[in-house]
Amino acid sequence: MGPAIECLLDAQKAHPSSCFFLFFAARIARVARNIPLSTQSFSFAVESSRGEWAETAMKQMADYEIGFNLALQLDWEGAAAYFEQLSRERYWSPAFSRYFVGACREMLGQRTECILAFAEVPQLAKDQQSHKTYIESHVQKKVEFFQKSGYQDMDFSLPGLEILLVWNAFEQMEPENLEKCLDLVHQTLEMIYEREKMEYTIRLRELVPSSTPPDYYDQRAVLLLTKASLLNALGRYNEGIAHLNWVMDHKDCIKHETWAVPFAYWEAGVTSWGLGNIKKSRKLWQMALSCNKYDFEYRMAVRLSLALARCDEIGVPFVEPQQPKGQTTNGRKRMPITDP
Repeated sequence: MGPAIECLLDAQKAHPSSCFFLFFAARIARVARNIPLSTQSFSFAVESSRGEWAETAMKQMADYEIGFNLALQLDWEGAAAYFEQLSRERYWSPAFSRYFVGACREMLGQRTECILAFAEVPQLAKDQQSHKTYIESHVQKKVEFFQKSGYQDMDFSLPGLEILLVWNAFEQMEPENLEKCLDLVHQTLEMIYEREKMEYTIRLRELVPSSTPPDYYDQRAVLLLTKASLLNALGRYNEGIAHLNWVMDHKDCIKHETWAVPFAYWEAGVTSWGLGNIKKSRKLWQMALSCNKYDFEYRMAVRLSLALARCDEIGVPFVEPQQPKGQTTNGRKRMPITDP
């Protein structure tokens, strides 16, 4: 247990009814994968703030966190209800809250409700133009990406899991739910395979067909990254190696979800760490840090800085970032993430 957590627990003992200490205790319980306790503590924090100056702010912050907890438990209906309310209250980022509602509806198989929620995102993001964040920019681009195919390719995305991936939340989920997520990812990847098979069959039978060749690199990259992250959270590090290598091998083919590449380097570092190759982890994290101009860059930079600081603490030497080695499918050189 770290010194900061010990101080927090000591402070909570001295002030057991403090909404602030209850709130942070709930965050700690989530990190410990005790989601029911976390949700209960967030609710207690709201109750403790009633009638105080922080009542409204604490209620909205707790609703946001409880909504996330419900998503971690794969209770998409419950999560949608919380983010629906936050969207109406225009808390923090209404565009993100509305996108989260749509993501939950898609995870529930409610495509029409999903599309209706997503349809509101661009205007909500536009309303934030004067102080637009990378979150609004990302969800607006995601909706535009879905709209480009008339939402016909929505079957190849799992937007709810994608949010949890970006928020680095799989580590906080129970193994049983992680396994359910793995099944969902596998089923979605199979759907991409079937669509590609169908589209390639057309090209075998018809000369110069009007349809373009299948191009699902972006969707496949995000799904394989999600799968590798889930496997890392389960401690099954070896099983994610091929998926991460695919993302890194095909990084030049990924046109929209470019954030998936640095995130793949991050997960590759986690994989190497789990396999006991911490020197390789540092090299991969430094490679991730050399990426720029992608969605969630600030969020990832903070994560990488903390990881590299930990490497410094335990004496892992700095390694000059370099392009990986080894022949790839498109002629570049790359080194398997398990090599020393």
